[in-house]
Amino acid sequence: MIKFKKILAATFGISLLAAPAMAQMSDERANELCQIVQQKAGRQVWEHLREQADKAGCRKRWFNRNAGEFLGCASFQIGSSLESTVRGAWNRAFANLDWATWGPRSASNEFQYGEINLGFKRVFFSQADVLADTVITVVKRDANISGNVVVCEIGDVQRGFGTATVIGKEYFARNEGVSERKRIRFDNNARQRIIGIIIDTPAVDTFVNAVGIRVPVSPIPLLPSFKYKIKVRNIWPELNMKKILPGIADLHIHQVADRGFAGRVIWGEHDGPLNQALAKDEAGAGKILFRVAEKNEDGEFKKDLVGGFPYYEDWPSHELRGHHGAHMRWLGMAHEWGLNLIVVSVVNNDFLCKALKAVDNRGNIRAYDSSGRPIGRGGLRDQWVSTSWKCSDSENIERQLSAIHKLDRDYSWYSVAMNPYHAAQIIKSGKLAVVISLETDGVLGAKGNNTLGALGDWENQLDFYRMRGVTTTQLVHESDSRFCGAAPHRDDLELGQFLRNPTRYGNGSSFRRDPVTRKNIIGLTDVGKELIHAMIVRQMPIDLAHGSEKCRQEIFAEVRKIRPNGHGLYDSHTKFERLMTEIGMEREEEYMITENLMDDYKRNNVLIGLRTAAFDVNDAPRGSVKNDCPGSVLSYAQAVDFADQQGFSIAYATDFNGLIGQLGPLYGKDSCYSGPFVDPDTDDSRHMEVGSGPRGVYLETAAGAFGIPPGENADAAPPLALQIISPRIDKQNFQFDGLASIAMLPALHTQLEQLKTPGAQRLDRSADAYIRMWNRARTRESE
Repeated sequence: MIKFKKILAATFGISLLAAPAMAQMSDERANELCQIVQQKAGRQVWEHLREQADKAGCRKRWFNRNAGEFLGCASFQIGSSLESTVRGAWNRAFANLDWATWGPRSASNEFQYGEINLGFKRVFFSQADVLADTVITVVKRDANISGNVVVCEIGDVQRGFGTATVIGKEYFARNEGVSERKRIRFDNNARQRIIGIIIDTPAVDTFVNAVGIRVPVSPIPLLPSFKYKIKVRNIWPELNMKKILPGIADLHIHQVADRGFAGRVIWGEHDGPLNQALAKDEAGAGKILFRVAEKNEDGEFKKDLVGGFPYYEDWPSHELRGHHGAHMRWLGMAHEWGLNLIVVSVVNNDFLCKALKAVDNRGNIRAYDSSGRPIGRGGLRDQWVSTSWKCSDSENIERQLSAIHKLDRDYSWYSVAMNPYHAAQIIKSGKLAVVISLETDGVLGAKGNNTLGALGDWENQLDFYRMRGVTTTQLVHESDSRFCGAAPHRDDLELGQFLRNPTRYGNGSSFRRDPVTRKNIIGLTDVGKELIHAMIVRQMPIDLAHGSEKCRQEIFAEVRKIRPNGHGLYDSHTKFERLMTEIGMEREEEYMITENLMDDYKRNNVLIGLRTAAFDVNDAPRGSVKNDCPGSVLSYAQAVDFADQQGFSIAYATDFNGLIGQLGPLYGKDSCYSGPFVDPDTDDSRHMEVGSGPRGVYLETAAGAFGIPPGENADAAPPLALQIISPRIDKQNFQFDGLASIAMLPALHTQLEQLKTPGAQRLDRSADAYIRMWNRARTRESE
């Protein structure tokens, strides 16, 4: 009988005994599959999107023509039709193959479970972090067919999709009912790579019989099935933190905000020739916003046209809220003088964008020809690149991400950091470490605000943006999000909350407020808890900024539940309630570190970014710096001193291009910018009018412009002004013009040191503090 069974098996492939399974995939076949993934996902989809982008007129303007730019250009121009366009293109790309319907699946540091039936294939996308070791784990949970796993490099985060390369493969024998685990590991990635992972299963296992014919393994399963789970883990090297890394950090800067809001909010550009990027404002940027918020204690929107290059009459300026303050020229100067790490916050508000587009069909980004001349008939009759830009968060995020990666390629001293070890290496090599974050009102949104709808739900979006270099994010901005309640502040922001959540509650607010404390009662939602878990799994620091008091309390509780030993937490831009004046309390409400949160911030070792706003504040308790010039470095010194007393790790938070003003000067016509005065007509207390600074007027001396007290001569210039070296940059000087641009940040730091401000030494190592905080987000191999 046994002999008969062997004859049947050898002759006809009919097996009544165990049969051999399909052999491991050849290198040639693995390479073929990788090429298919790259060509189908890369060529067909991106070519399709490129055509759409060309129709929208975006691709040939300010992007270089290379693979890394196609995604950014195409994805932000298509608009609401992109969801079905991309999904349809992806599915069509694989429709003629024996592949399962291919959606944008992502693999991360957490097992995902699945089953492949009828012998199809499944593709996952993930990233291999620069300088990290990457481990891909696939577990066959149960199967009645064999399976192959192929890992392909299909591009990198800066250049986008490129030539496909096989970087690993594994094989699962049939072994029905037997669980099996396979790992593919590659160490010390030279760059941030985009990887495709293919699980390939045959419809039915086959083998070559004795007469050379390939026949099915028998018995043929009724339903071929391969059950699996998969995860991708990046293991960073241990950081040697014995030595403190040099340099200061800015935890919140909107460096490329000119590419947000469909180009409708910020005048000026983050890069380019000065005669273009910092050209005189001919569009009247801020004119519309001027009608809403003419002026307050921390800055203004100019109603008049503002001059920049070459004379810099009005811009840069510490009080301008709608004009660029972080051109690469200025950022480069700041880096040269000690700024070693920035967190670039990619920003948008779709409702504000739509409101501005309704009255401005042009935008602020002008088109230039190859010789650098404006295209058009002059002035507002020129062609404007931003004319066709739209307002969804995903579109504006992609535009800004592409701009950041272009800077990474174009400037040798500017480098996007993908993990804390990478950031430390960047700083050690003398470069500026750039961290990318998200700050939008529809964070990881859906529907019309997610024109990249083909990316799927918020978790797939999170993974997509991580592949594009985003390593941290806020859960909320100015209005309640699906994840977290927002911290109400400033009356004019109530409208934004109402537009997004159109309900008026009994307290007359669009926020659901506690009737006694008037604080937002919306905390961390169930989906928000899932996001916290996802960020911890992905080793992403969590930014607490803009969260309601209740939301932040519940984030702390959720983090302790998941990681009792702590996680990387920071508040990128904030203030202290204890230092707020009465006017400040009315304005900021709970958008600050409230007294109720102080112990939580200490217990969770939260890194704090101190806003450089021109606010009047109360004296720091037991403070050593005299607080007699509101809205100047002396006001900021109170916050630094107080943070030092409380033992907090701190950094700067400029919020440049965030529609907010900056610290005013200590001397000159704008000195003590937030000092109160009483308007005799209204009896209202407001900030001091321009030109009435109590510390003197502009006088030109041989040494430059010094603030001279009225009635004094030039020889009586304040000793402090003579002690501090603060270079004039594009006709601006920190002593007399305040924090007019990011180039002035090192001068602010120098002055804090000159004032012997307690806590200045903490700021001096703030780049190091961010990397240490980020390192706390790392999961160890044992976790």
